[in-house]
Amino acid sequence: MDFLLLANRKAGAVDDDLVDRVRRRLARSGRVDVVAMVGNDTAGVARQHPGARLVVLGGDGTLHVAVQELWEGGELGAVELALVPTGTGNDFARGVGIPLAAEPAAALAATGTARPVDVITGDGIVAVNAIHAGIGAEAARLAQPLKAVAGPAAYPLGATAAGVTETGWEVTVTADGAQVGRAGEPVLMVGICNAPSIGGGTRLCPAADPADGVLDLVVATATGPLDRAGYAVALRRGEHVDRDDVAHVQAREVTISGDPMRYDVDGEIGEPQATASWRIEPGAVRIVRP
Repeated sequence: MDFLLLANRKAGAVDDDLVDRVRRRLARSGRVDVVAMVGNDTAGVARQHPGARLVVLGGDGTLHVAVQELWEGGELGAVELALVPTGTGNDFARGVGIPLAAEPAAALAATGTARPVDVITGDGIVAVNAIHAGIGAEAARLAQPLKAVAGPAAYPLGATAAGVTETGWEVTVTADGAQVGRAGEPVLMVGICNAPSIGGGTRLCPAADPADGVLDLVVATATGPLDRAGYAVALRRGEHVDRDDVAHVQAREVTISGDPMRYDVDGEIGEPQATASWRIEPGAVRIVRP
């Protein structure tokens, strides 16, 4: 088998030594070409190496960029992907059982089977792991400048800061055309999940399965000070979906409209939007996983 190792040197601990160790492990199973990711662009490298398994050395954001480019080029279903997770959160890897240590992840990338995985699409954007809006996205935005010094602790720190300042958004959330959540109550957070966790292991949608052909949707209306605190504790424990002020459903399409909300798409944070729609694309990509 031929491998194309795409290395994002801005992701976590990626350095020359790690790239070489992963390359050598892949080389035991086939020919390896190594390409360094430049900025936030994969520069069409998959098209230059037809038939090669694309091994992403990076985090959720790097995987997102690679999948986005393949989607835009109409090549997503034609390329096998594998992930050696080296990001801050590595939530997709956590959700599907890809080892978080580089050596076993590289071994899986070299010898494992690429299996169909759903993706979430909307307005030309593709997500592999999860999309969330509201306080979670604000927390991620505040956490970004802290990642270099705090690592995985950056997200909890950002969540604490966002929890103090944000009180909710007046939006309507629909799942397959039916309204979700408490009518007339501000929304604290919306999660649209393909896999279970965000923020380095926070299980926003604990039961999400990236190969079941549906989205897992969580809508939290816990906007009072005590409710926000209780929701935060329950979210860290993965028990928030049992709260009365949290709705959890599965759907094929989700629409959010009302106050502009900021969206976090696989760790990539955009500008606030007043309306957004997201839908599931079953089995659109093949990713090596246990």
